[in-house]
Amino acid sequence: MAFVEPLDVYFCDFAKDATLNGAAVKVIFDEAYMQQFGMVEDFNPTATLKSSDVPPAPHALLLVIGARTFKIREAQPDGNGMTVLQLSAT
Repeated sequence: MAFVEPLDVYFCDFAKDATLNGAAVKVIFDEAYMQQFGMVEDFNPTATLKSSDVPPAPHALLLVIGARTFKIREAQPDGNGMTVLQLSAT
């Protein structure tokens, strides 16, 4: 079941301005990492945004957040109007 509320309200407090494939978007950016045995093993930043802001076939497109540029590795739509982008630093 998809949300019927406008999704913009989810981006009011925590969203950052970004550029995806030349278009301005709002994203919730997370620099999550997995830590194992006291050492960083995997760096896996993500950006969550409205699915309507994600172009078809976004793989390898660039997402710019502030002064940082990331390449999209994977797009995971949740079926409710939001998509999580798996990123890698360029």
